[in-house]
Amino acid sequence: MSYTKVKACPEVIDKGFVRSNYKLHCFVCNQTIYRGDSIAQCEEYGAQYSMTLRARTWAKQSFYTPNTGSWWVHKNCDPQIWTTYNVIAHTEETNKLMDEDMDYISSGIGIEYDPSLSLWTFIKKAYEALDQTPTQWYNALSAYGLY
Repeated sequence: MSYTKVKACPEVIDKGFVRSNYKLHCFVCNQTIYRGDSIAQCEEYGAQYSMTLRARTWAKQSFYTPNTGSWWVHKNCDPQIWTTYNVIAHTEETNKLMDEDMDYISSGIGIEYDPSLSLWTFIKKAYEALDQTPTQWYNALSAYGLY
C-alpha cells in the first residue's frame, strides 16, 4: 500500500467539522445546510455511493483514509452512525474520564499520576506502591487476561 505525504492534516480530520461552502441538504433533520454552517462528514466506509481513497500521512506520522461520496450533516445532528465530529468528541470525553479515573486511583494508593506514562507503566508503579513483587502483579494481570 502506498501513502501520500501531506504537509498538514485537513481541517475536517483535525477538528471533526468544517464550514460549508455550499448549500446542501441534511438528511437527519431534513433541513437545508446553508453556506457557513458547521458540518461533519458521515463515516460510511463501503457505502453504495462512496469510495475509499489511498491512506494519507502527515508530519505526526499518523494517517487518515479519505472517503468520497459520504453524506454531510449538521455538526450536531445525529445520523445514528459515526461522523468525523462525534468520533473526536467521543474520544476527548473518554480520555477526560480516563484521566479522572487515573487521578482517583493514584490518589487512593499514594502515587502521582503522570498522563505521559503508558497504562502498563502506571499499573507497575501502582503495584510497586502496594509493595507487591513483579510476579504478583504479573499473576494479577494474567488472571484478567491483560498480560
